[in-house]
Amino acid sequence: MKTFFLSIAILLTCSIIWAGERSDGKLLAEILNKGTVETYGLEKSSQGKALHWTATQKGAGVVFLSGKETWDFSPFVHLVCEVQNLADHELFVECHLDGDYWSTGAAYVPAKSTRKVETLILRKEYSKQQLELFPKMNGLPGGAARLWCGYRPESIYKFSLDFPRIQPGDQVIIRNITLAMPYKEYSGKEYEALLPFVDEFGQYIPARYPGKISGVNDIIKADKKEELDMKKHPGNKKWDIYGGWADGPQLTATGHFRVEKYQGKWWLVDPLGHLFWSHGITCVAGGDETNIRGREKFYRSLNLPADVDSSLFVSERDGRKELSYWKLNMYRKWGADYKTKMIDKANRRLRSWNINTIANWSNEDVIRTQKTPYTAVIHTQYGHFIQDPFSPEFQKGVEKTLGHSSAAKDEWCIGYFVDNELGWGDNTYLATLTLQGRYPYAKEEFKNRLVEKYASLAELNRTWGSDFATWDDWMKSDSCYAGAKEDLVDFTAHVANAYFRCIKNALKAKAPDKLYLGCRFNYGDFAGNPVQQWIVDIASKYCDIVSFNRYTYSAYSLHPSRNLDFPMIIGEFHFGGLDRGLLHGGLRYGGNQENRADLYKHYVQDAVTNPYLVGTHWFQYNDQAVTGRGDGENYQIGFINVYDAPNWELVRAARSVGETMYELRSK
Repeated sequence: MKTFFLSIAILLTCSIIWAGERSDGKLLAEILNKGTVETYGLEKSSQGKALHWTATQKGAGVVFLSGKETWDFSPFVHLVCEVQNLADHELFVECHLDGDYWSTGAAYVPAKSTRKVETLILRKEYSKQQLELFPKMNGLPGGAARLWCGYRPESIYKFSLDFPRIQPGDQVIIRNITLAMPYKEYSGKEYEALLPFVDEFGQYIPARYPGKISGVNDIIKADKKEELDMKKHPGNKKWDIYGGWADGPQLTATGHFRVEKYQGKWWLVDPLGHLFWSHGITCVAGGDETNIRGREKFYRSLNLPADVDSSLFVSERDGRKELSYWKLNMYRKWGADYKTKMIDKANRRLRSWNINTIANWSNEDVIRTQKTPYTAVIHTQYGHFIQDPFSPEFQKGVEKTLGHSSAAKDEWCIGYFVDNELGWGDNTYLATLTLQGRYPYAKEEFKNRLVEKYASLAELNRTWGSDFATWDDWMKSDSCYAGAKEDLVDFTAHVANAYFRCIKNALKAKAPDKLYLGCRFNYGDFAGNPVQQWIVDIASKYCDIVSFNRYTYSAYSLHPSRNLDFPMIIGEFHFGGLDRGLLHGGLRYGGNQENRADLYKHYVQDAVTNPYLVGTHWFQYNDQAVTGRGDGENYQIGFINVYDAPNWELVRAARSVGETMYELRSK
């Protein structure tokens, strides 16, 4: 790694961008003046008013280090880096703040062009006062966005720009580095003046942005505009009724979806025998409910007639009073029968958008129309823990659930996801939980395996470094011993095998024509990662398709470990923004609407060309509510906004990808 000290010439290019386009060049210049720049895979080309480098290898980057004192980025919401690409092809650039996995920004910089890479400055935690003033909200007024970050914005020691696909000879220039949008915490009179901050349509009152409405007529106009647009874009004419490739090769038709490796790439095959790649969206027509009980002061009056049936958009659940502004706004434009029109429109939208899959947690009424293929889901987990797979009731329970599922025999159902984002830990984790008593049936199984392996309890004691007098003592103990590592690894694999095997057997018994789509690993960085590969490899023995919720900026590096070969699917991904009136940019920040749409397009195209991937499912259909769902998520991540109008940039990206995805994958 090469190191350069920043000169005053570079510092003069740096500025701080404030609200109202006012700028001040002092703060960042002072910060950088005390730091250094390190690079890997880059040679310095020139140094004038910018940092100019030439790549010497595939994959390169630059790291800005604070030096002896850390930087204070806490007064701002964004770090913005202006990158110029001198190459004759586009470059992907990703910014990492303080080396944190979640605090990132990214952009694709076209050939001979310049782009700004906007990174959201996350807050590790909120003050007690902010939590009391804005309960159950992950993003707050003033720019606070909470996520699993490992740094504090008042103490930043580095940030980096990485070019993972840069080629030798490509040249880049860092034109400018700015801190943007002042951060604010509300309290006292300023807080009182902010209230209420949600209008009668569910919009954030202080924000100004394209598409913000002021009356019911605006909702109706947006609906008419969309209807005209869908007439112009009826959907890909080369698709069959399921969204498979009607103009592609004809394979064996079984009347259900299946998976097959065809010409070196994994594919789904639809019931007609056509190649199928799953381009999907989760939570279709799922809603945007937010709890209003105890937070009434946040909301402006809904201005509805006294005789309106509020049950059409308000529900009671677990002590919460949940309002869906999305449903309310559909009621405003369509009346009390809005659900019928919503169901019809959801299917027509997906076809128009070149989306061929209704993915997890979607509206059952939309699914039952049998107009769009879908994935089903069942759950066996307790929180993030698996159940005891050695319990005689485990497989029976799965079979019972499947026996009540209409999807088991439905040709429109692609298959079943079972569970979501389980906590697998390392390759000793499940055995450790067993020793600690979480899985009593598994513990009996563990004992039996040890009895079979060791000639005597004394031999186990010598290996483990334990002093058990009887096997009953072993059963009563919850201690882990240093010498037990080999047995813990072995039994953890045994438990995992039992979990996946029982589910596979249950599916064979009750839904033999449906694919087992896995458990949706939350390994966004998996690419044969040795820490995670043990459980992914086990899953691949039983799952027809192994699934990942992959919140990264790309899918190109996702592949099986070692020399294994199996199909994969991405169950969740998204890129969020802050320029449409919501307060949090989601799990992967996308900046403005055009950039997040561009990220979507590249992500899905990367997946389409990945020979192991058979689909991607975006999370989710709706933007979330300003004041958040039950766990506080209030992300701008939807295909549609709060008044049921499309986020057009994202729709255009999906159409573009869907129009050519089969031709692209078949190359």
